[in-house]
Amino acid sequence: MDLRSPFCLSPGRLILGLAVLLLSVPVAQSQQETLYEANFDADGAGDGTSGASPDAWLAEDVGPNSGSLSIYEWSDSPGDRYFDFTTGADNGSYECSWETDSVNIEGYTQIEVSFLARRTGSWSGSGEFSGEFSASQGVIGGDTESTTIPLTPTLIQYSFSFVPEEGQTSVVFTNSFFSTRKNRSLIFDDFRVLGVPCGGAADVTVSIIPDSYPAEIGWQISDEYGGVVMEG
Repeated sequence: MDLRSPFCLSPGRLILGLAVLLLSVPVAQSQQETLYEANFDADGAGDGTSGASPDAWLAEDVGPNSGSLSIYEWSDSPGDRYFDFTTGADNGSYECSWETDSVNIEGYTQIEVSFLARRTGSWSGSGEFSGEFSASQGVIGGDTESTTIPLTPTLIQYSFSFVPEEGQTSVVFTNSFFSTRKNRSLIFDDFRVLGVPCGGAADVTVSIIPDSYPAEIGWQISDEYGGVVMEG
C-alpha cells in the first residue's frame, strides 16, 4: 500500500507483530535553525529580572531567602554578558527561576536546547548550587518532563533534546537554581533552542511480506524518539 503523510517524518522503524515491512521515506535533510536565543549581551541596563537579547526572558527570586539577580560582563570578553544569581550574606534557602518567552516550534522537528552554566563554591560541598531544567509541555532527554543540571565550578555547555506533546506548537522552557549556602553565585549564558524544519509531505511505501501469521495486519511507523506518527 502507498501512503501519503502530512507528518514531519524522519527515517523510522515499523512494528507489525511478526510480519516484515519495507519502508522508503524520501525526505530531504534540512539545516538546523535558531528558534530562540537569550545571550544577555544587550541586557546590561536591566536589573536581571527581564530582558530581550535578542529574545524575551523573565527571571525571579522565589526562595524564602533573598538573593540578587544581575547581568554582568565577562571580564575577558567586552560586550559579552551573562546572567547571575547570587545568594545573600546568610545561609538559608535560595531559589531562582529563569524562563523563556513562548517559543514557536510549529513546523519543526529534532528540537535541541543548549546553554552554558557554572556555579561558585566547592566541588562537592552540601548546599552548593544545583539546577533543574523543565519544559511546559513535552519530554526532555527522551523520557522525562524535567532533568537535573549537575552544576560545577567549571563553565559547561549543557544540551538536551526536546519532544513536544502531540499537537503542541509552542513551549516555555524553565531553569530553576537552588542553594543553601551564603555568598554563592550561579552564572548562566547563551540559552538557545534549535530545530530542523519539517520537509512537508512525504511518500511512504509500506510492503507487507506474507508470513505464518496472515491475520496480523496492524502496523505502526515511529520516529526516532519512539513516537507513533502513523498506524493502521
